[in-house]
This record gives sequence, C-alpha cells and structure tokens, in this order.
Amino acid sequence: MIRLNLSLTSSLLSVAILTGLAMNVGCGTGQSGPPRFQVSGSATYDGKPIPQGEILFVPNAAEGNRGTATLVEIQDGQYATADGNGLIGGAYKIEISGFERQAGVDVDGETIIKPLFRTHSMKNLFPIEETKFDIDVPRKRRR
Repeated sequence: MIRLNLSLTSSLLSVAILTGLAMNVGCGTGQSGPPRFQVSGSATYDGKPIPQGEILFVPNAAEGNRGTATLVEIQDGQYATADGNGLIGGAYKIEISGFERQAGVDVDGETIIKPLFRTHSMKNLFPIEETKFDIDVPRKRRR
C-alpha cells in the first residue's frame, strides 16, 4: 500500500513538473499570434483635448479581422497602446469615452466623474505597422 501511494505521488509530481515546463515553453515572454503594432495619437472632443477617457479597439470580424480587443487610456488628450498590446492591423470598430477631470461625490460617498459626451463609435482600417491615429469626437448638434 505504501509503495502504491509513493508511486502515485511520484507520477503526480512528474505530471505537475511536465505541465509546468510545457506552460513555460508555451506561455513564455514570446508573443503568440500575429505581431502587434503600437498605435498612438491625440484624442479631442470638439477640437479640445479630452482630459481623461478610454478608447476600445475591437477587431471588426464582419470585415475579416479576428483577434483580441485593446483598451487604451486617454490622459490629457493623448493615448498610446502599451508595448505588446497594440493592434494587428486591419479593420477595427472603435469606441471612445471621455470624462471631465473634476469629480463629484454622490450621497453614498462614491466618486462621480461626469462624461463629456455619449460613447462615440467609429471604424478605421489600420495598416500593419506602427501608426499615429488622431481622433476628434465631434460635438453633436441638437435638432
């Protein structure tokens, strides 16, 4: 009985070590999938820098672009994708959200940051290279 438990423990340990080695080889610092390219630029609303916000780049599957979405922060009217977290190029759907810098506090003590505009959506075809892409969200005219 002791021999069986020792054998089972040894087998489980071997599987754990092999799994760990396989994960290190497969999930090392090397990037899998197509190469990603940095995208950066300015982000304005009605011609003025967006104080803070987010840009979501979503590959447009309807136009044949597959991959993962990339979320980028806007600070003082500028944004840039992080190294290794850029775009693969091709057609993308883009959603931009912008917020005022001043924050308020609600009745529960939670911080409230007022949006500058409703989420703005657009599309763009990105090249397969590092790109500068400036975004200007137009002010919506009331009808």
